[in-house]
Amino acid sequence: MMDCYVDMINELSHDGASDAFDETIRILLIDDQSLTHRLLAAMLSDEPQFELTCRDSGRNLLRHILDVNPTLILLDINMPDVGGMDLLDELRGYRRTQQLPVIMLSVEDRAETKAEAFSKGANDYLIKLPERAEMVARLKLHGRGYQTLLRHQQSVQEQREEATRIRAIHDAALDAMITIDDGGVLMDLNPAAERMFGLSQEDLGGDAITILAPQEKQQAMREALVSFDPLLNHPFLDQRLEIQAMRRDGERFPAEISITFGVSRGQRLFTAQVRDITTRKAFEETLQEVNATLEERVRERTEALRLSNEQLLREAAERRGAEAERERFFQLIPDLLCVLDSDGRIVRANSAFQIVLGHEPGELAGALFENLTQDEDIGRVREQMITLRGAGMVREFPLRMRRDDGQVVWVEWSAIAREDRFFAVGRDVTRKLAAAEALRQSEARLSEAQHLAQLGSWAWDVGSAALFCSSELYRILRRRPDSQKSNAGLNLLLESIEPDDREKFEQALENARRGGKPISAMYRVRTPEDEIRHVRSLVRWEPGGRSEAGRLIGIMQDISDTIQAETLRIAKESAEAANEAKSAFLATMSHEIRTPLNAILGMGELLMENEPNPQRMRYLEVSYKAGETLLALINDILDLSKIEAGRVDLERRPFDLWALASGVTDLVGVAKGDKPLAVACQIDPHTPRWVIGDEERLRQVMINLVGNAVKFTPEGKVVLKLSISDVGWAELAVEDTGIGISPAELERIFHPFTQADASTTREFGGTGLGLTICKRLIDLMGGGITVTSEKGRGSVFSVHLPLESTTQSAVEELTAPQPESARAPGEPRAEAAQRVILLVDDSSDNRMLVQHFLKASAHQVEMAENGRQAVERYLQGGVDLVLMDIQMPIMDGYEATRQIRQWETEQGWTAVPVIALTAHALDSDREETRLAGCTRHLEKPLRKQRLLEALAEFGL
Repeated sequence: MMDCYVDMINELSHDGASDAFDETIRILLIDDQSLTHRLLAAMLSDEPQFELTCRDSGRNLLRHILDVNPTLILLDINMPDVGGMDLLDELRGYRRTQQLPVIMLSVEDRAETKAEAFSKGANDYLIKLPERAEMVARLKLHGRGYQTLLRHQQSVQEQREEATRIRAIHDAALDAMITIDDGGVLMDLNPAAERMFGLSQEDLGGDAITILAPQEKQQAMREALVSFDPLLNHPFLDQRLEIQAMRRDGERFPAEISITFGVSRGQRLFTAQVRDITTRKAFEETLQEVNATLEERVRERTEALRLSNEQLLREAAERRGAEAERERFFQLIPDLLCVLDSDGRIVRANSAFQIVLGHEPGELAGALFENLTQDEDIGRVREQMITLRGAGMVREFPLRMRRDDGQVVWVEWSAIAREDRFFAVGRDVTRKLAAAEALRQSEARLSEAQHLAQLGSWAWDVGSAALFCSSELYRILRRRPDSQKSNAGLNLLLESIEPDDREKFEQALENARRGGKPISAMYRVRTPEDEIRHVRSLVRWEPGGRSEAGRLIGIMQDISDTIQAETLRIAKESAEAANEAKSAFLATMSHEIRTPLNAILGMGELLMENEPNPQRMRYLEVSYKAGETLLALINDILDLSKIEAGRVDLERRPFDLWALASGVTDLVGVAKGDKPLAVACQIDPHTPRWVIGDEERLRQVMINLVGNAVKFTPEGKVVLKLSISDVGWAELAVEDTGIGISPAELERIFHPFTQADASTTREFGGTGLGLTICKRLIDLMGGGITVTSEKGRGSVFSVHLPLESTTQSAVEELTAPQPESARAPGEPRAEAAQRVILLVDDSSDNRMLVQHFLKASAHQVEMAENGRQAVERYLQGGVDLVLMDIQMPIMDGYEATRQIRQWETEQGWTAVPVIALTAHALDSDREETRLAGCTRHLEKPLRKQRLLEALAEFGL
């Protein structure tokens, strides 16, 4: 009985592999606990791909398998009648269930039990019952894996059967099948090939070319096999060709061959299917002889029929030819031809009639001719038809014809009446009329163009010596048309050209006449008013016909204005180049001075923080103030250079004008020191508070004006006033009670490097660039600045600016704080005491300076000497902010920042703040750092407070 079950299971395995696979995972659960049945059924209730069958005993296991045909089996290890381990041994003892997934279930998590289960062939071991998600995942894993295994086994079996079938066809084929490699080695042959060529299986591996190919063709065959390129088209592949084949004994016979190419296991193979056509060739020769006899008899019989019908065909052809010639002439003539009946309806119309009027063939038959004309010409058509009936002669008249698409064409008609028919011939003259009009307009435009281009033309007929000149040429030469004498030849041109250029002009005429190519040159002409003009001339020779001598044709263009403009352009470019060179020099010098100045001021600032000695503190303050003065000079020179070079781009951003003015007075008031001086800000409440403009440039103007007032006012007061003018402009006035300016000094107060006098410079210092920069910035803003002053009584500087008012919400929206940047995904944000700052600078002095600036902070500062090191460190993660120098060897700060931003984009990281630290101070430098991806731009020399404020913006 057990053997019967085994046979049934094995047969079920074979049948299941042949059928289409069912995607359902059938689970057979064998467990004596009904609770397990219910729990597993509840887990799989929402999983339609599972089909669960439960049994409480392992007895009749094979019967259960036949009933369910499971995809996997769940076996409880501890069952009272038959244990799970025994059932596992039984399952692995039959071929049908050797690969069937089996998952063992137990309430115990014992390593010995697991080891025993896996040694007996269990696929998995679960402590019952696991969480639903885990249970579903494991069932899917083993079930789908087993289904994939069955599919693979079925595919392998089908491939074996297909190979067997193909081999049977190969061996049973009546045609010879021979396979050789690209070296000519015989790789395979079927029984038909053995019979046809006298070969045997012992010949496999031998040289097929020596055996089967004639001596004279062996070398060519070898070369063809070696040089074969499967990518090219070969005439002998996949074609049936007739050849002379050779048997092993040297006998030759006619054969039909078809060759295919393929690659098997990396080896190039050629397979030939050969059919012996000796019998077919003999039959074809016999058939050709019979056909030849039959064809001869047919020729004899058909010759008689041909001769009898030839005359009839000739007569019919002559009649058709004559009709065809008439129809061909009617259709191919380019003029419009039509025949009308007595009512004016179209009987026939040729192709030209249909094409010109845009109708399809046959569409015009029966149409009234007058309906094809413009409404205004219908009456004229009727009049012409009446006249034609009585005249008996040809009449000509134009008509406006209406095309099928609505366009109008002009047609010149010639018509005659014969009996009850009208015969008409028309010619489309629309283009002719349009060309005449276009010619007239073209001549008018040419004349106008010559006038606008200051381009005159002339033509000199060699035979008649007549010279034609355009009106524009007379204007260029400042001559009157009646000043040209008849038959005076080229005298008018020669007399007008400056004597020094006359020989060159005559040579150009001669060269053009001899060489036939246009000759271009520039000349000077002298007008009757003795004015020198510059002209560009082009001369070419136009050969005449048999009876004509030919003529010279030329143009002259007045380029005097162009010459003058070119001279001005060259001068302008030279000035611009000099200005660019100056700006480049100043920018370079600014960078080179700022770099060491960064260390000088920075170190001075650090020393002053902790210097207890008053004397040394005084020395440090003097040194620091000198550095500040040098920095201010560099900034002023650079600002003036940018303004003169036109490189200052004003921003248009909303800002708080009141806060700006108050902040400036507060800032300058702190800097006044111990002077008995009051610095105040007065704002008219009618002045708009929220405005649009360049806040930074306006702050620069205010600081300069208020700072100057404080500098030149030993005591008293300095007041910054804001108000609004009658026309809505912002009015800014800086009043002081200082030393004042004399009237003579007021005239040059805004000139660069200018102060009231030399004693002022010695007493108060300064370069004299501040007011120059202020004036030019205000001019760029579209405003103006004036000054009134009295020596010893003080000064008033007044500024008028067209600032556009806005709303507070616009300013708040623009200045809203940005969200703090995040670290790499998965990395926790460090607390304030744990922030990591990556400092990138090739200068050890600058690295030491920044490190000491941040020494008192809680931040961790890491160093990199170039951009490449910075990128490598950043990719390791954990960096909260980058201080990036721009000009560095190996990799500069621009490229390093771009690579960091690219990495953040690819990895989905939030952008880390990157603050550019650079000695380049131009606006274009700031824009370039922004485009590279920098978040902030700090100029060198770097101040500790500015650095800390910048870090604070990012929460550090």
